[in-house]
Amino acid sequence: TSPPRMSQLTSSSAARPSLLKTDPPVPPGQVRKPRVLKLKPAKGANAANGGAQGQKEADGKKTTPPLDDILNAILPPEPVADDGTGETLLRCVSAVPATRLDLVHLQERLDQQLLERQAREAGVCAVRSQLYGQAFDELIRQVTLECPERGLLLLRVRDDLRATTAAHRLLYKSSVAFGSRKALTAADGIPELRAQVSALEADRHALELKVLELQARAEKIESDAQARRAAEEKRHAEEVTFFRKTNHQLASQVKTETDRA
Repeated sequence: TSPPRMSQLTSSSAARPSLLKTDPPVPPGQVRKPRVLKLKPAKGANAANGGAQGQKEADGKKTTPPLDDILNAILPPEPVADDGTGETLLRCVSAVPATRLDLVHLQERLDQQLLERQAREAGVCAVRSQLYGQAFDELIRQVTLECPERGLLLLRVRDDLRATTAAHRLLYKSSVAFGSRKALTAADGIPELRAQVSALEADRHALELKVLELQARAEKIESDAQARRAAEEKRHAEEVTFFRKTNHQLASQVKTETDRA
């Protein structure tokens, strides 16, 4: 394979300090090519030790590759550019076991870089994710030096977490794209909806005018009916008065004629 382009390489001095403990960069020829690991668990009491004794079978043969091969397979060397010559070098992880003091320093450096780089305490934060990833890689390195099998298990955990994060990121991007398409689709139908709203408002205005006209006609009909009813009542009252007066006069005449007779 061709070496990485210089524009893609990280300068050995300009790079940010990593929480993963590494050795000084070396030429690619001095680094053994990582190979596929096929670790077999040790048998008997050696399996319970999980350390150097667990890497040997009962007959004394080694069941695991060298630690350098394991580390290079779990944490591949990183290509960097030499500041002086521009030559492509490889920076491998350190094979030096960690001490308790190293763990304390790791915690301090993690907290310090979180503050210096202003990482968010909650929510999505690329800086915090990067620093936690470096700290987890350092823990994998330390555990691998003590027990390669446990290191491989932690590697599976790390890869599973990265796959889960990548799936969530892809799902988020798909959701954003789907929402954008729906928004564009909704925006395309806005002129038609506005035209429908205008037509409905015109119909409403016409219906309101018709309601006012019908109300005026109803009021006029009611007023005319009341006037006719009042006139009928007045005429009826006048007729009743006339008939009573006539009846009274006729009764008086009949009485007078009767008295004369």
